Amino acid sequence: EDFSLDAKQAFSRDMFVLSYLLHGISFVDMAYLRKSEFKDGVITYHRRKSGTLIRTPICKEAMKIINRYTRLTTNSPYLLPIIHSTENDEYKQYQSALRSHNRRLKLIAKYLGIKEVLTSYVSRHSWATNAHHFGVSTAIISQALGHSTETITRIYLSSFSIEALNSANDTIQNALKRIKIDKKKRGKSDVRLYHRDGQNL
Repeated sequence: EDFSLDAKQAFSRDMFVLSYLLHGISFVDMAYLRKSEFKDGVITYHRRKSGTLIRTPICKEAMKIINRYTRLTTNSPYLLPIIHSTENDEYKQYQSALRSHNRRLKLIAKYLGIKEVLTSYVSRHSWATNAHHFGVSTAIISQALGHSTETITRIYLSSFSIEALNSANDTIQNALKRIKIDKKKRGKSDVRLYHRDGQNL
């Protein structure tokens, strides 16, 4: 859908999609992504919540979204225009941005006729659930999301490469491209949005 008439809604739409494309990255981690953490097509960062090191390859679709907002981050160390000033309380800026983001997502959901509440977490958990649905291993999904509680899975994580993560994302992207949504059956495709509890929208 086109929300270009409202720049703020368009931004929230883009951040929602970007979160999905970057392996379900959380909104707080997107807010704190630094330009210095982006190199050779890969973002390397530590999760704010767990401190887990995550390396995420950027697909072309994600790069298009990031480039769309480059002009707004010219004088900022951050990759995305979520935290605007390093001179003020950055965490408060993030919290304010998250509240605004979720409010806009609710409006977008209403516009699209989605009855369930749409939040920043939906894109994150949708990526994980769809990845599992398309056959991506639980261990790779765990690494991509940076789950610190997956103790057994983490034994295997040290051996996973960027190539493996790229392959995982390609699997999802190729599956999405193959799906043709019949306008008369809109909302019945195999790709779904999921709440944190796993219930599909």
